[in-house]
Amino acid sequence: MVDQVQQLSSAQQPGPRPTRPGLYSHGAVDADGRWYDRADEELDDAAALEVIRAGAVVLVDDCGCGGGCGYQWPTPDQLAALVAAGPIQRRKKDSGSYALYRRPEPGRQLLLISEPLRWLQQFID
Repeated sequence: MVDQVQQLSSAQQPGPRPTRPGLYSHGAVDADGRWYDRADEELDDAAALEVIRAGAVVLVDDCGCGGGCGYQWPTPDQLAALVAAGPIQRRKKDSGSYALYRRPEPGRQLLLISEPLRWLQQFID
């Protein structure tokens, strides 16, 4: 019985966090190797723009494949242009979504923009 409890306990302990940039089942790693925990928040276009405006790291998975073909990391200048453009202009066929990740320090966030959002391309291409 003691052995079974120890096995269950060790199976529930998380292993070391990844350091390679990208998405993982329980979080994300930015280009500098910092870990972010997944937040359970739904974001609409306006909320996503506010997160960007507040200085979040932004990760773009343009095709929504989960990073199989790579990610884009917009530069600060590209994000400043996006914020300056005002409200996000979604088009009919834009199916993109957002996921928010947070670090323990206040104000440190990573925003994943996933799947096609054609308006975004004018800022990061």
